[in-house]
Amino acid sequence: MDDSNCQWPTCKQNIFINYFTMEISSHIHDVLYFQSKKKEFKPQEFLNAIVNIIKTNCSGCEMIFTLFTTALNSYKSGRCLKPFPPSFLQNGVEDISNLRKLCETIPSLQEFKNRPEIYSYEILELFYWLFIEKAFPLLEEVPFETIPLNSDISKGFRPDYVFKIHHCMKNDLSFKKRAGKKGIISAFHGSHVDNFFSILKFGLQQHFSTEKETIFGKGIYLSSELSISAHFSPYGQTWKKCSIGSSHSIIAICDIINDVDKVKCKDSKHKGRSINENSTGEIPEKYFIVTDNEMVQLRYLMVYKKKKLGKSCFFSNIYWMSLVLYFLMLLFIGSRGISWIKMISFIFGDFVTT
Repeated sequence: MDDSNCQWPTCKQNIFINYFTMEISSHIHDVLYFQSKKKEFKPQEFLNAIVNIIKTNCSGCEMIFTLFTTALNSYKSGRCLKPFPPSFLQNGVEDISNLRKLCETIPSLQEFKNRPEIYSYEILELFYWLFIEKAFPLLEEVPFETIPLNSDISKGFRPDYVFKIHHCMKNDLSFKKRAGKKGIISAFHGSHVDNFFSILKFGLQQHFSTEKETIFGKGIYLSSELSISAHFSPYGQTWKKCSIGSSHSIIAICDIINDVDKVKCKDSKHKGRSINENSTGEIPEKYFIVTDNEMVQLRYLMVYKKKKLGKSCFFSNIYWMSLVLYFLMLLFIGSRGISWIKMISFIFGDFVTT
């Protein structure tokens, strides 16, 4: 191929896309194969299946586990940790305490895949449930340039990591069938990081909206403006052994079926579309309120890593700065030949009487 006829960034992007496409295709094939073979697995084959999945898509598996542990350790775990691992259900009661204890013993996935045989069957069973049995949707780390709306994202809002969401074929086909010729709108959705495990597994659900989020009526709130969604996505503590940090903010990019009746927004062609049931007023520009869960599907997760703020020169040397200031004060007193009382009066003025 003649390199002179090809722009380097475009070629590089295509190479990335081809590489990741091949990798995730292999991963999906492996997941489907292992799902069909679980009952036939011997212990070593069971272990090999889990290790193979993690090696094939380590970053995707790590992010799923990070979302899982974040939901598990949330004060809202009863609501956020859905679905719940069946092996930790005791007579229908969720054994949160023992599940947390087990997860505290789980190493980083890099460490696990190097010596998987030393870890308990409970850990293997949890990994199998997360990465194979309940794997869909799958996560695949992809370059930022491959996502829709990337041209609308300013440098200040550019994510540190992007994960493409792969739904099972049945769900994808159903969504495309519902969309028909109505068209698709891409928009952002922000939420607390501990909500994203259930969001990933069940999709966005309007009944999860809280009262403070329903000023424009009930529904799933999305926006074409990233800064609006970012307001609803504060940083939260995640898995402390995650290789990409332990405090994150997540914003989803979603596909919305452009249904006039079920997706409320400003629309010059349909004036009544900007009024939602129980809304306090017209829906503003750049907002979408989806009143039917089936009209929206997650496509990407944009992950932001919380940056550590560096200490200023003053605060990192505060002890020595204090000594210098104290020395200068003594020097000033000595040179002026004034008493302590006069010095205090000089500093505080009218607040001190001599």
